[in-house]
Amino acid sequence: MKSEDLVFDTGVVFEILIGSAEGEKTLQLIEKNRISVYISELNLTELKYIICRKYGEELTEEIIGRLLG
Repeated sequence: MKSEDLVFDTGVVFEILIGSAEGEKTLQLIEKNRISVYISELNLTELKYIICRKYGEELTEEIIGRLLG
């Protein structure tokens, strides 16, 4: 089955990272190659801000590094 290309906003990526029910469903679709995901530089900046505000700079860099890795 061909995957669908989707552009995610920051909220969707955050839901995946925190492991919400919606995030888990989305992650399963990604892992099964049902969808291909694209995010913008602006989304990464927003995500860094949200994570850093909540968890600090060190953890933020680790999470973003894994996300981009």
